[in-house]
Amino acid sequence: MRCVFPLWLLLLLVGCGSGVSVSEAISLVKHSGVQTLRHPLRETRGTTRLLLIGLDGVGSDELGMAIDGGELSSLEAVAGRGQDRPGQFEHAYRARDVMSILPSTTMAAWTTVYTGAPAAESGVPGNEWFDRTTRRFLAPAPVSVRGMDHAMQIHTDGFMGDQIAVQTVFERLDLRSHVSLGPIHRGADVYTTPRALDAVQMFSILPEALRGEHTISEEAYAELDEGSIEEVLEAIDEFGVPDLQTMYFPGVDLVAHSRENPLDEQHEHLMNVIDPGLRRVLDRYRSEGVLSETWIVVVSDHGHTPVQHDDQHALSVDDSADDPPAVLRRAGFRPRPPELVVPDDADFDSVFAYQGGLAYLYLADRSRCPDEGDTCDWSAPPRYEEDVLVAARRFWDASEHGQPFPALQGSLAMILVREPVAHDARPNAFRVFDGERTHDVAAWLEEHPRLDWRDLPRRLEQLAVGPRGHLAGDVILVANLGHDIPEKDRTYFSGPYHSWHGSPSVRDSEISLLVAREGWSGARIRGIVEEVLRPQRSQTRITPLIERLLSE
Repeated sequence: MRCVFPLWLLLLLVGCGSGVSVSEAISLVKHSGVQTLRHPLRETRGTTRLLLIGLDGVGSDELGMAIDGGELSSLEAVAGRGQDRPGQFEHAYRARDVMSILPSTTMAAWTTVYTGAPAAESGVPGNEWFDRTTRRFLAPAPVSVRGMDHAMQIHTDGFMGDQIAVQTVFERLDLRSHVSLGPIHRGADVYTTPRALDAVQMFSILPEALRGEHTISEEAYAELDEGSIEEVLEAIDEFGVPDLQTMYFPGVDLVAHSRENPLDEQHEHLMNVIDPGLRRVLDRYRSEGVLSETWIVVVSDHGHTPVQHDDQHALSVDDSADDPPAVLRRAGFRPRPPELVVPDDADFDSVFAYQGGLAYLYLADRSRCPDEGDTCDWSAPPRYEEDVLVAARRFWDASEHGQPFPALQGSLAMILVREPVAHDARPNAFRVFDGERTHDVAAWLEEHPRLDWRDLPRRLEQLAVGPRGHLAGDVILVANLGHDIPEKDRTYFSGPYHSWHGSPSVRDSEISLLVAREGWSGARIRGIVEEVLRPQRSQTRITPLIERLLSE
């Protein structure tokens, strides 16, 4: 499908402060609506189907409260009444204690949902990252940099598919698959996004939403999540009900980021926006006579932790005197400007990539570019003592003692470092830096318990040790973000928001997972889900769960 609309809409998108180039705006317009990604489409099997509902940023507790509180009556109609056994319904089961990967943030986590691979294998370590092998900054969901082109290219040029280094579930299954608005759609047959006008509006609100500003009306977020429903139904009109349909709802995450009382706002959004949309789709499946043969899977990428919306708690990349780049400048480093694209000969020896609860720091070997104006050779690893530990020690001094930046005292929960290797060698694991020495993460946590940090050593290894593990950087800064920390003391890496995620905390990391099917008992569904989760109660098991359900 191709949509024709006035030039002024293009100008609105380019001129709204979104950081979108004209070429990307035009491409978005051309690709809005229903797109066929395969020619010809795969034939549908006509047997077991699966409808996956992706609720961005809705943690496990929030989904449970929404169901118990009657906010998702469309799902209740399929799941039936709750039973005595925790998480079990007449025709559904809600699993608990299923953890996201690290970081617990959007692009990395959804990549894992749709591949089964953690970041060190998938090649997507966060919402933004730096690839030292190409000297390129990648930002499908920019946090620290200005520029939305990569976010646009998700929907126009398959940006995420180009980054993912493993098979997607759509490629593994080789079944008719339709994807609505989801960032991961390589290997699917049909991809649907809001029509041109709605797409323009979507990207015109993203810059403010991503900065945590609350000048955007609730109606705008509602239209973002409602925008894909019509196209899902239109795709069914045109192509029939697929074997696998995924629907993605990003507005419920943006509401939490940008509104006061973020978790309350999420619940309002679930009840007033998402529930009516789900009802329309489920009613359509019922009218097509296929609901009884369709698995309903509800899953999320991460949860949310409320934070203070101010510059004191937001560790940004602004030019202020007490933000993380200032720490490096004081130590003689030259941080990369916070832009998506910089000139090929730009002078920088350090790069930040922000994930909310974490910040990755990439360092060059400064002996190869010692003077201002030098272009660093990023193909070489940094030096451990002279680059990595120098940077880590400066951040430790700032957080532990407030020196020389009093405003940063107490801002970090942990500093992680590792000995560099060549980019084509297997990366080393991260270790805890205490200002003088380094320690094994598991051993450190035995002496300094953080009960809110579930399974941190394994999750860190899955982030950093593997064929794409170098993309997680040379130093990781861990913010003071978690439900066990008083809100007045929580910090996060980004501009000011009302809520964030990305940390190893349970609030950020425990994802939603509900599986339902008409005519099946909750006990039977529970048995299947728990069998798949048995090796690891992790987001990495969602793709195997999809495969298992479609084989039933």
